[in-house]
Amino acid sequence: MDMNFCIWGCGIRGKNIFHFMDKSNVRAFIDSSPSVQGTEYEGIPIISFERYLKDYQNCVVIVTPHYEHYEILSRLEKEHIEALSVLLLPPEIFEIPVPELFEIIEKKTKAEGTLFLYGLNLYSLLLLERFQQKCPVRVIPEEGAAEWLLRRTEVCFPGCLGNLDEVGENMLYLTSNGYEHLDIPVKNKAGLYDFMYDIKDYHNPQIEAYRGIHCGRRCFIIGTGPSLRISDLDRLKESGDICISVNGIFRAYDSTNWRPDYYLMGDRNRFEDLKDELLNQYQVKNMLVTDTCLRDRSFSKFQRYHQSFLQISPSCPPLFSDDFSYGAYAGGTITYDCLQFAFYLGCKEIYMYGIDFDCGEKEVHFIDSYSGFSAPMSARLYEQSRAQLAYETAERKAHELGIRIYNASRQSKLDVFERIDFDEVMSRG
Repeated sequence: MDMNFCIWGCGIRGKNIFHFMDKSNVRAFIDSSPSVQGTEYEGIPIISFERYLKDYQNCVVIVTPHYEHYEILSRLEKEHIEALSVLLLPPEIFEIPVPELFEIIEKKTKAEGTLFLYGLNLYSLLLLERFQQKCPVRVIPEEGAAEWLLRRTEVCFPGCLGNLDEVGENMLYLTSNGYEHLDIPVKNKAGLYDFMYDIKDYHNPQIEAYRGIHCGRRCFIIGTGPSLRISDLDRLKESGDICISVNGIFRAYDSTNWRPDYYLMGDRNRFEDLKDELLNQYQVKNMLVTDTCLRDRSFSKFQRYHQSFLQISPSCPPLFSDDFSYGAYAGGTITYDCLQFAFYLGCKEIYMYGIDFDCGEKEVHFIDSYSGFSAPMSARLYEQSRAQLAYETAERKAHELGIRIYNASRQSKLDVFERIDFDEVMSRG
């Protein structure tokens, strides 16, 4: 590919993407941290944005940071800087890399004749570069594709751009789950973004033991909002209801004999802060932790499950896992993973509790000593918007399967699920 790039962010995501690209086309990393500016990563300079404006403006910027992603894109757009987002990439490239991904894609596409890719973006450019030597590749730009990207692509890959009339009876591969909901007038369409069930290492056979284990039971998903009461946890202990909880809930353990039946953790920053306590002091029987937290590490007390970070937007709602032994789809909140897990357990009545869903001036929980990683306000607002879409997906899935989800939080701004009084639920026994 003759298109030159600067990767915004020399963190985990930026480095992961770099290793999937032709390194000769990456001119620099842009990073806001003065401590790394002026250094190098694998021979590639790490620069400030000001240095980019001075010396590298002919390069397309690839935006990688998770938080403030859209703010960076908006800033670049206002300054008329050509930029591409990583959010259309499969997470197997930018989140937890799968080195053999292109081999998996080659088998998945069964490329014979022309390979048709719908959507002009960073992902389709990587696929084009990879497969053009093996078979003819045609990229069908989506409506509204950026003019600058059309021009650059035609210069770098002459004759690669096509139109829908060419597809005919061939398979059209969508290069983003955002295209899934578009009215594309082609008979044969297939997604090329979700690899949950294609990668054998995602499957954890130990988790299969949980499938349907609580069939027909009711369960409570316990959040850690300020409305949580220790006395309510005591009542849940007495009732014997199935409980799933998350993150810093163990701060309640010194005040109650209640313990969750299942504990989930998905935030890698929080995990680094809390893992030693979870391993040595506050462990419960079933602790499930995402592969994004564990990375290449293994702890016998944690059961690994895969978490897939596909694009989420109002026009692109999150997917919902049908088999938790292969993993869960991320949705801006670990309680979305809990919902997918509760479905897998076979629970038919699910009560959300302690889900205040309120981003105030500071991050607050049920106890002042909650501690652990605290995300900035912009990040919390971003994740709450994603969580709203995820909860809406869960409600649709529940309706489809005849499962009821209620919000039994004592105070909450979450209005997706039917509200119900916690005391009333507990009085039913």
